[in-house]
Amino acid sequence: MDLRKAINNVENEGDRVNLLAGLEAMEKAHKTPEFLTRYADFIRLAADHMTIVAPFIPALTALLSGK
Repeated sequence: MDLRKAINNVENEGDRVNLLAGLEAMEKAHKTPEFLTRYADFIRLAADHMTIVAPFIPALTALLSGK
């Protein structure tokens, strides 16, 4: 939820929409084989906005291992 709020602070509307769509795709894929692909897609989208997304990377990475 906090990541979604952070993404909503992205000024560029196109980037914001793409990041939110990427986050939603990752959420839907949680605990499925598709999650790794969705995670990589999201990180690629977030590359230009790491100052906003970086604080959430540890929690996202924990999802990869199912913690």
